[in-house]
Amino acid sequence: MERETEGQERTVVEQRTLELSLVHNISDIAPKEDSLRACAREVLERATLSIGAPLATLYLSDGAEQDSWRAVDSIGQVLQRGDGCPEYVLGQALSSRDDLVVIRDASLLHALFPRGVVHSAIVIVLRRLSRGRGALAVGWTDTDSPTSFQLRLYRTLARRAGLTLDNLMLRQEMERAAATDFLTRLANRRQLYVDLAGRIQRSASQGRRFAVLLLDLKGFKRINDDFGHARGDAILQTFGRVLVEHVPTEGEVYRYGGDEFIVLADDPSDETISLYLQEVTRRAEGMTRSGEEPIRFDAGWSRFPDDGTTVDELLEVADSRMYDVKRRER
Repeated sequence: MERETEGQERTVVEQRTLELSLVHNISDIAPKEDSLRACAREVLERATLSIGAPLATLYLSDGAEQDSWRAVDSIGQVLQRGDGCPEYVLGQALSSRDDLVVIRDASLLHALFPRGVVHSAIVIVLRRLSRGRGALAVGWTDTDSPTSFQLRLYRTLARRAGLTLDNLMLRQEMERAAATDFLTRLANRRQLYVDLAGRIQRSASQGRRFAVLLLDLKGFKRINDDFGHARGDAILQTFGRVLVEHVPTEGEVYRYGGDEFIVLADDPSDETISLYLQEVTRRAEGMTRSGEEPIRFDAGWSRFPDDGTTVDELLEVADSRMYDVKRRER
């Protein structure tokens, strides 16, 4: 009797030791890259390799649309990044007071794992996300159901995954905010210097050319003085959208500061630059209201590597040419 009791106690200790080891393993989520994909892969590997399920998919949703759930990554089935999942499939878990719901309905299983034969699954809601929503779907291909021990581990994993993903999305949101102009939602001057340096490096190694266009709205101070800053802000926003809508292939648009904008264009030919500026001029002149003068701008440009091989050189040449245009118009 004593031996049986000792054996039972030893089994309990061994199970507890194993549980603590697994909890430590699945709690230590530290993706090597600062990306949602890398973080999702870490979570899924722990869901499948550490806890023991052959299929797992991590879904995220910004909550903006009814069917806005998208797969970030998956293990055990080939999913295209961004594959959707209908809201009703996750609705049971989302509306439950429990973080975890077991699913055995065939149609729901197929919606969760469209490319795998799954007999049972669980959906765990990532409650700790403050930006959007998240859910981890885990599936089993055999007829066995997950054990209570596995369910405890998945709850632990979901709590840690939610916290890790939320921290990552917060960092990414802060990085985007630091690189984005608040008013126009274009990339800002800080991001321009980063992107332009990268483009110079890539173009130099590939033997490619590109153009830097600097555009400056004419008489913008008068618009603010005569019609108010709200109208001036609206014009900056609309002009920025016009630049983006007609930007040449693989081009980028930035708010350089005040009423100045920068456009990076992969095709530096005179024809491409001329056609682009003509179209922007046509659209800009149609932005005005009754009583306002047409919106016009001055432009200057430089070409890599003809006019410079550094960020400062290219911007200085574009700026100099733009002021040459201004002087000739006076």
